[in-house]
Amino acid sequence: MSKKKENFGVKFYIIIGIITLFVIILIAFAFSKFNKNQNKMIEENSGYGKVSMTYSSNYNGLKLNNENPLNDSDGMILAGKDKYFDFTISTKIVGNRKVDYKISLVKDASSTLADKDVKVYLQKQKNGTYETVVKPITFDSKKSSSNMVIYNSSKIKSSNDKYRLRIWVSNTSTDYLGKYFGLSVKISGKES
Repeated sequence: MSKKKENFGVKFYIIIGIITLFVIILIAFAFSKFNKNQNKMIEENSGYGKVSMTYSSNYNGLKLNNENPLNDSDGMILAGKDKYFDFTISTKIVGNRKVDYKISLVKDASSTLADKDVKVYLQKQKNGTYETVVKPITFDSKKSSSNMVIYNSSKIKSSNDKYRLRIWVSNTSTDYLGKYFGLSVKISGKES
């Protein structure tokens, strides 16, 4: 009888050990998923102020991969996962200063879709709704090799501005099948 009790005790501790290991793995997995979805931040200091951008997606921008062309009215209302990019630009200003910041779009070097085939649209949140700040325009990186400044703002007090970016293949495109286009958002700020 004591042999059976001893075997039962050993089996019991092995089962408890396996369950404990399983719970630890489950907690580690949940923690990694939670951290993956936390906001990411990009900062730039400018003398008497700081400009930072936060976002919660895995990529700092948007990608088009083998997408069909859209007219502007459809592109402006794209919804769903990976169809728009939300980000916040925070300015922290010290003293009586003015800080200017600009939002630039940087083209992914591996993009195969031509700039002229990509439309860009930017909105800013005001009173809980998004309003147009940059009407649909064609992406143009010719001015500075691979990026395009799409918006400038000046701030005299600290603020948090929420933006929504959308991109799509222009309805005038004829060479879009199997093509890829990626861009990331870059901010820069300076005291003025």
